[in-house]
Amino acid sequence: MKLTIFEKDYLGIKNNSYVIRLFHTLLQKVERDPHRQWTHKLLRNYVNATYELCTFIGKRSSEQLGDSSINICEDDDSDLKIFFTGLYTSDTYNGLKNGLYFVGNPTEGFSVMTRKDIFETASSDVKNALMQINHRDSFENELVGEESLCINAIKPPKIMDPKTANSIIKEHRAKIDKISEILDRIKQKESFDEILKEDVIKGVLEENNKKIDLCKKSEIIDVLKEFEDTLKGNSWLHILRDGIDNLPTDFVKSFFNKSYEVSNPQAIYENRKKWIEDCIKKSAEDSTVNSFKYYQEIMLETMQLMLDESKIHNLPVMFYKKQRSYNYLLPMYLQNYGKPDFCIVLKHKKENGKYTGDWEPVTSLDMDEVYCDIRVFGKDAIERVRDWW
Repeated sequence: MKLTIFEKDYLGIKNNSYVIRLFHTLLQKVERDPHRQWTHKLLRNYVNATYELCTFIGKRSSEQLGDSSINICEDDDSDLKIFFTGLYTSDTYNGLKNGLYFVGNPTEGFSVMTRKDIFETASSDVKNALMQINHRDSFENELVGEESLCINAIKPPKIMDPKTANSIIKEHRAKIDKISEILDRIKQKESFDEILKEDVIKGVLEENNKKIDLCKKSEIIDVLKEFEDTLKGNSWLHILRDGIDNLPTDFVKSFFNKSYEVSNPQAIYENRKKWIEDCIKKSAEDSTVNSFKYYQEIMLETMQLMLDESKIHNLPVMFYKKQRSYNYLLPMYLQNYGKPDFCIVLKHKKENGKYTGDWEPVTSLDMDEVYCDIRVFGKDAIERVRDWW
């Protein structure tokens, strides 16, 4: 896992092993959830999402009220940083008293402390800084009256033609091969000016909101190395192909007629992508093969079960960090077990820059990711969907 924005930009950490050491302390202290087990990765994703939500809401508050700091304290003179995680120790709940904080500075390092620890052991400067923090352990009030969360209907996608899907995948595969070729040419120390003439480089940089003429050579190489094998430009196909690792094992084995799956998560993902790409290719080449159509029908039928008006007005919200927007989470009961197998992320459609009240599927998340994204809004937010786990 790469360093998060919270770890790099706020804590100023560059060493991944130190991050794991720090979050291991948090893992040992954090409340135990009987329905969901925290891990280092989940905690890192949760803390980063919480930090980004705090800065997002803080910036909006600053524009409206002049109050910009939420759960964050930074002292430029001493380089002291304090961040309230919104998490608590496993002791009996005592409000902020057993809330968990990151405290320290990039030079001397950081500690994970409770409010009680800070008042009992920290210096007066740290105590004074703590008192200046605008604490918030629930953000649900921020959502009341939020224009971007108005919901009238969810618009399911239409069945996709396999030939169109196959064409998109072939183009994507060619792009991956080209990037791999470019990286090999860079290793062989070919003229970088010649390499920059490749159109694919400009396209990849633009996808990352970067301009080729403003980037250093090292920055361009880093972007190429970090290029992910995920489809862009067609949300439905992205869900069907890239989101296939979120589907339950029993369903995948049954649908693709496989007797077993390997245990390595990355290998599982790569195998599944190959299976669905083969399924799409066969359906595109032979009109009598309808497996891709049936796959879509299963997903759409499962989605349709949740589109009753009374259900869509009670969906939980997540904060989508990349686009700095609020999105709804639609549970998918693929196996009808009573608990969702994964969730579809819904995005608010706009026309002429205005929200329409209509929402569309854009991606999918596994239930660990869903837990983190809901818990960011507070303990009360997760309690409302406790039966999901």
